[in-house]
Amino acid sequence: MNNKSLKIKKDFSNKLFYNLSLLIGLALIIFSYGKNIIDRASYISYIENFPIILINRIESKGLISILFNDPLWLLISGLGYLSNLDSEFYILSLCSLSFLVSMRNINKSEINFLKLLPIILSAAFLVNFITHIRQGFALSTLIYSLNINYKNISVRNPFLIWVSFLIHNSFLFVNLFFLYDKFIKSKYKYFAIIIIPFLAFIYVSNGRQDYLGNDLSITSIGFGWLYWFVVFLLLLLSDLNKQRLLLSKEKMFILFYLIAYLITPMVAGRLMEVLVLFIFISIEKKFEYRTFQILAYSYFVLSWVNKFNFNYFGFAAA
Repeated sequence: MNNKSLKIKKDFSNKLFYNLSLLIGLALIIFSYGKNIIDRASYISYIENFPIILINRIESKGLISILFNDPLWLLISGLGYLSNLDSEFYILSLCSLSFLVSMRNINKSEINFLKLLPIILSAAFLVNFITHIRQGFALSTLIYSLNINYKNISVRNPFLIWVSFLIHNSFLFVNLFFLYDKFIKSKYKYFAIIIIPFLAFIYVSNGRQDYLGNDLSITSIGFGWLYWFVVFLLLLLSDLNKQRLLLSKEKMFILFYLIAYLITPMVAGRLMEVLVLFIFISIEKKFEYRTFQILAYSYFVLSWVNKFNFNYFGFAAA
């Protein structure tokens, strides 16, 4: 088969799996309407009671705090209140738009959709657009600001990458993943790769105080934590086989997750849900095709198992 035939086959395959991902994702978003999902119910209540909540926030935290605590999401919620639309319909419209923007920008890259299909259709990725609404909206803004391909993930629009932080403050930490290579090249690299992510994580954790009180026992370390531990070990072995040991961004952030999960599991899990697509894109070239597929499909299965059986703690936002 010549190169032209291979390209036609690859283009057809990408288009097929892209459309399949699009249909399944949108179907899940649309059919989730009226399902009384806990996280989404809080967003609906926020929009429906926006004036009261806004006044309470200003009185309790002050106007300055409002301006620096997810101000764009505050604006989006206010527009939802003023629109007089059904609050859940308004939210699901945002979810669908976010998912379409994300998928379109991924499709514009040189990515093989067959390889990424289990990640895109994993519960951990789709939950951003079905349940964790604000996180999904910020994620779509982030994806739109990036150039994504299997050779590299680079920042296409430096302004938009920080807009995501104004929608969801956890993206202060997430965005460091894409600036990591610049940190590595700086003369303060050891400070940058250790201290800066730590400080960003502390900031994000303080903004999610309701999760910090969760009790954590050894039984909470489940398949997900062990999964990422295995991936981390495989990456180390891959480096050792090449007689080098690099602190790459994917290893750094997986290690950070493994440690942070022991301190505040919910926050660490939510952050991993956002990063999972980018981590898999980054590690694809580090493994043989079969090994990568085993990791990808294992992730797909475990992510959905976790959503139906919460005894499997430690997998993304358990």
